[in-house]
Amino acid sequence: MNRLDLKGRSLGHYLYDDCRNAIAHIRRKPTKTRLQFDTLEEDTRLAISTRIIEEFAKLYIKDELNLKNSLFLVRQKNRNFPFYTDEEYIKSHFCKIAYQRPPLHKIMKRRF
Repeated sequence: MNRLDLKGRSLGHYLYDDCRNAIAHIRRKPTKTRLQFDTLEEDTRLAISTRIIEEFAKLYIKDELNLKNSLFLVRQKNRNFPFYTDEEYIKSHFCKIAYQRPPLHKIMKRRF
């Protein structure tokens, strides 16, 4: 998180304004952060921000909702519609996880 430029704001305000609103409202006011597409810095910033949000979501699901089981979005074959299931089903039916997230080090490389 220390790699993010919070500009004196709370993490929540940064995630809301510079990430959520920047994506949802692509045409921003001149004083607001605009997305810089196809730059390594922007890709890295959004990837790190996304991981932070994912970790907060996992913490909320585990600690606040008290849900202990994990489900995975899987496909049995590339053309089949993906569905959620548990780890035992994946092992017994040779499914693969659909929409796997690339490792952070691959996101941080320039993609041109």
